[in-house]
Amino acid sequence: MIGLILSFLIFAICCIIQFIIYLIPKSPEEKARRKLYEEEQARRRAADKQTQRKTDEEQARQQAEAWSRYEGEQTRKRTEKEHSWHNAEEEQTMRHDTVSEEIQKCFALFELPYSATLDDIKKKYKIMMRVFHPDKHSTDDTLKEYANQKAKELNNAFNTLKTKHFTT
Repeated sequence: MIGLILSFLIFAICCIIQFIIYLIPKSPEEKARRKLYEEEQARRRAADKQTQRKTDEEQARQQAEAWSRYEGEQTRKRTEKEHSWHNAEEEQTMRHDTVSEEIQKCFALFELPYSATLDDIKKKYKIMMRVFHPDKHSTDDTLKEYANQKAKELNNAFNTLKTKHFTT
């Protein structure tokens, strides 16, 4: 313990001595060297600040460009989606005559257009089954019956679409 205290005291004394040596007036040449050194350090700090500012401005510009590209991409996707839905509605009216009544009911149950892919139907099926699964409504008997009936309808509709509509 005493050794620890002594080593701390020695360290503190060394720091104080270095500080005092720093404050002692020096020769004119050493003062001039110190002044040049301090000026050089100030120039470097200013250059570092300017570089940092440019870097920050460049990062802000890049983020703004990225955000602009993202917004443009989102707008393009929205436009494509709206366009595809318009096309899907047109296809739906065109295909409505050629699709059997059973398959029309299945698409109506899933609330999807006739141009929906099997993946779209699978996604909608999974979502609706999570909602209408009979085990989720085990507390209320009427809800459980309704959910059971709805789950059977969804299963039948999905199997019908999968087998009759998407097999060639």
